Amino acid sequence: MSAKVDQILQDVKGLNSSELRELLRKMADSIELHGWLQLAEQSFSDWDNPQDEVYDQL
Repeated sequence: MSAKVDQILQDVKGLNSSELRELLRKMADSIELHGWLQLAEQSFSDWDNPQDEVYDQL
């Protein structure tokens, strides 16, 4: 593991139960948001073509 991951793990071990629940909730929200953003990104692939490049400058 990297030093950064080790430090985060040590910090997490120092959390009380309510702080840990809050951290897990926020992590789950972040992971869910990331998933939705990845799905949304796929819908923009239709505009990834030479004909629509003119709109990239707007």
